[in-house]
Amino acid sequence: MAPAARERPEGAPDRVDDTREGGMARARARAHLDWFAAVGRLLDVP
Repeated sequence: MAPAARERPEGAPDRVDDTREGGMARARARAHLDWFAAVGRLLDVP
């Protein structure tokens, strides 16, 4: 059994990334990766 201090309150997300802020950070990171991939294609870098 998990210690009481580690238990989630009712309705809390399973992970921090399940929150809106985590989702926005993930989308921002994906946008950066897409930008770098586009620049790589422009420069013809595999």
